[in-house]
Amino acid sequence: TVFHAVKNRCRTIGDLFESIEREIDGLLMVINTHIEEALDRLNTLTFWLSIIFGSFGLGQLAVAIAPWFMGPIESTIVSSIATLLPIILGVFLHFGGGKAR
Repeated sequence: TVFHAVKNRCRTIGDLFESIEREIDGLLMVINTHIEEALDRLNTLTFWLSIIFGSFGLGQLAVAIAPWFMGPIESTIVSSIATLLPIILGVFLHFGGGKAR
């Protein structure tokens, strides 16, 4: 454990504080790595949720506005494209050139 590692390296009081500092730094680096990994996963989840909810919002807007200017078949096509386009662009950004992660 941490205390055994500190005890094995200590010859003077200065060594003791230096050893404790190194052990704390190592633990903080491990904790920081775990926090960064969790934030990366959270950012990816937030990215996809914003894409999905944004696409449904855009689809609903198209469903509300398109019938004023088009017939029922054309407005269905436009609302489908408006729903799927953000998801397709999100996939392209995530896995393609944009690297949104």
